[in-house]
Amino acid sequence: LSVPRHRDIFGFPVKNYYVALGFDFSVEDWTGLAREYHDYYGETSRASPLREGIMEILQALRAQAMPMSVLSACELSILDRMLRDRGIRDFFPHIRGLTDLFASSKLEQGRALMAEVGLPPGQVLLIGDTIHDHEVARELGCRCLLVAGGHQAEHRLARCGCPMVYAISELSLPSTI
Repeated sequence: LSVPRHRDIFGFPVKNYYVALGFDFSVEDWTGLAREYHDYYGETSRASPLREGIMEILQALRAQAMPMSVLSACELSILDRMLRDRGIRDFFPHIRGLTDLFASSKLEQGRALMAEVGLPPGQVLLIGDTIHDHEVARELGCRCLLVAGGHQAEHRLARCGCPMVYAISELSLPSTI
């Protein structure tokens, strides 16, 4: 599977992505596949670096006392470990991830996060890299900024019609955010 092909078909729920790849869950075990993937991912993801420039952005936002949270379709304990491994967990007083390995939707966790942070939706900017991030932001009433170069192709993200940057370095604080 090439990166461009992955970015052209990836989406949420992730089970549908596997169907697009040709998996037949009438004969394949979805639960077993999710566990197998996460066992492999748990080991290989440790070597994945942060996006270039993200530490500087996080530090600048912290210096401005900008509240930051993480909302992810990743299982919560895996998400917490990944944030800690990269030395950025302390930037985020609130993190929300899923309770399972199936990466279906993070909308319910988004609702819970919004209640937890207590800010009006119009004052929240959801920064993400998938169409699902845009969908969640729209459902929550938040603004959205998409960052290209993640799981989905730029041309797919562009169809969302919200602001998009191609690199973290394009963010000019505080005007973009």
